[in-house]
Amino acid sequence: MAPRTSTHRRKCLTAPDRDRLVEDYLPLVRHVVTRIAAGLPSHVDSEELFQVGSVGLLNASRGFDPERGVTFKTYAFTLIRGSILDELRRLDVVPRSTRERLRGLDRCFSRLCQELGRPPRTLELAEALGTSEDAVEQLFLAARTVAILSLDDTAGNPESALIRDQVPCPDAEDPVDAAVRAELVATVARFIQKLPTPERRVITMYYREGLLLRQIGEVLGVSESRVSQIHSRALYLLHRMLRPEDGFSDRP
Repeated sequence: MAPRTSTHRRKCLTAPDRDRLVEDYLPLVRHVVTRIAAGLPSHVDSEELFQVGSVGLLNASRGFDPERGVTFKTYAFTLIRGSILDELRRLDVVPRSTRERLRGLDRCFSRLCQELGRPPRTLELAEALGTSEDAVEQLFLAARTVAILSLDDTAGNPESALIRDQVPCPDAEDPVDAAVRAELVATVARFIQKLPTPERRVITMYYREGLLLRQIGEVLGVSESRVSQIHSRALYLLHRMLRPEDGFSDRP
């Protein structure tokens, strides 16, 4: 029996329609850049990322098919973010030496978890590594950058999970997949409750309420850079909590 072939023919937009979409959704590019840049080293130029994201938006306007059942915003979001992440991978914003220090941080974190029976504090990590708290905070930020760029590692990466949930599946979700996802969401929610209060508040405001780091800083009465530090540490803690070798499993 010959395989079925799709008879759907892509409906191309007119040039004026494409131009209007690009103009209307440029703020979406800025939104995506703002959220990604919050987890990147300070030397990364946000304006360059905006230009790269704008190219992704342009490609989205050319490839969008309104008859596919996906909104343009969802389609454009995926291409904009993908373009920016591809550029960051090309730039290799996390050097090999930093990745090696991250592996040392991970080993130290696991060891201290076993010894203390809880996640170690930043000061405890710094003392064990023979470095400063500021240096550990920078490693948290680097770990967050690596997580953002590692889109395949969605199990321990809240940023990636957000992308996955933005793209609707064309078919009905398999009941087993739905059950696994529900269990993962419930597990992450329980681990969020185990976070220290500042980390828990930042994670809730950033992901559930959709606030920017600057806005969270205004609510908490701290600087945007301080919120970024708390956010990075929270993501690192959640990532490690989801690793069974650190001894957290899913304890109540």
